[in-house]
Amino acid sequence: MGMSETKKDSKEPLEVPQKGIEFTKAEDFVSDYANHTLFESSNWDLKLTFGHLDQSIGPRSVVQTTAVTLPWAQAKVLHYLLTIHLMAHEADFGRLVIPSGIIGEFPKEPSPDVSDASKKGFHEAAKFAERFMTENPEARPMKK
Repeated sequence: MGMSETKKDSKEPLEVPQKGIEFTKAEDFVSDYANHTLFESSNWDLKLTFGHLDQSIGPRSVVQTTAVTLPWAQAKVLHYLLTIHLMAHEADFGRLVIPSGIIGEFPKEPSPDVSDASKKGFHEAAKFAERFMTENPEARPMKK
């Protein structure tokens, strides 16, 4: 199925054929739901810890359920594929609206102890964050 042939009333994933790969689920395979993701990065990989808001505990309480660690190359592939899936979803259903307060304020300056290469990366990330906020103005952090 191509990108333009999404399944609208189904939770089936957008399928992109991958020749020579056979998928099977492990006996302990688990499917879960998350509305919160914590990112932990290192020089080697990116750890994503998933959880969900549980207001019975408190108004800002997240119960973490699962963590997945990805090598950076796989994280980059994930970024690519998530972007394609988001584009297809928004093409079918309209722009997703991100509530204010979900995304925190992007730092004004990088930490003083980072390398010049990291400072360059910081400035590129700041441009990306500003572009995202321009395209999604409702997502801007709430003023204190």
